[in-house]
Amino acid sequence: MIWKPNKGVEINELEEDLFLVEFGDERDKKKVLDMCPWSYEKQLVLLQDFEGELTPKEMELKWSPFWVQIFNLPRDMSRIRGIQNKINFTQGIIIPSDGRSGGLAMLWKEGTEISFKSYSNSHIDVVIRDDSNPSMASHKLLWSSGGE
Repeated sequence: MIWKPNKGVEINELEEDLFLVEFGDERDKKKVLDMCPWSYEKQLVLLQDFEGELTPKEMELKWSPFWVQIFNLPRDMSRIRGIQNKINFTQGIIIPSDGRSGGLAMLWKEGTEISFKSYSNSHIDVVIRDDSNPSMASHKLLWSSGGE
């Protein structure tokens, strides 16, 4: 299992495409939720913390934290903006190519809070925060094009 829980995990199918995942240790659950998004067989897996106010079938699983990282961007900025518009990620930082090497981009949907720590032509270092979802409270990301 990719999650490698310390104290086990039990997965029960409640109905088609709806599962209840129970962790033996709260730290394992926190780790899995903090590392969202997840996918299985090329499909996005939506995870939501369940405390018991609603039954699992009553919960609405509508969204997942998501961002796109792109390396070796084309020099043509209009093509990059075209990609951004096509996937409907209206926010982002695009670092143009420097000489012959491609640039970097980090794109996200509106409503995601991003704090930039640093960036250059070879890296983007950010903290992503979303207070509306406890499983996405804070993620620190560092992306590098390989030079750093």
